[in-house]
Amino acid sequence: METFKLQSLSDWHRIEPGETISFPANGSRTVRLAIISNGPVEVWATDPQSEVLAAYQAGSFAVEFTAQGDAALRFVADDDTAIFARGFAPDHRVASRDLPSFTTIAPRSRRNSDVDRMMMLMQHNERQREATYQANMRRMEAALQAAKAGTAPPAPAPAPVAPAEGA
Repeated sequence: METFKLQSLSDWHRIEPGETISFPANGSRTVRLAIISNGPVEVWATDPQSEVLAAYQAGSFAVEFTAQGDAALRFVADDDTAIFARGFAPDHRVASRDLPSFTTIAPRSRRNSDVDRMMMLMQHNERQREATYQANMRRMEAALQAAKAGTAPPAPAPAPVAPAEGA
């Protein structure tokens, strides 16, 4: 018993005897079709330079060929022969490989000196804020310890003074 795997029936298209299917392309391309017929069929493959008998068969068979540029398949059979074909690609057209490609990623831009200066100032401010916070926490802990012990809190330390920008 033979098994015929047709896959999706919507992929199969009826071809009339004498019909020609063209495959436009800008460069080299491979065309592959599965064909089913109820009688003998001649399949002629053509490209701009030549025409070749690609297959002569009845039943289920496949035709595959490579052509430089546009190609076509011509089906020759008796008028009462039913021919169905299924392509393996949804679209057989291929783009030219000679066109320039604009998909390269641009190199990283150099860092701006103004941005570097702002980053340095932000880090300086963060360090100052952290030092002030730590000093306040130490002073509060000392006051809390003094309150628990019943003694007077120590005198607060003078706050650090930042140097002037222009100096």
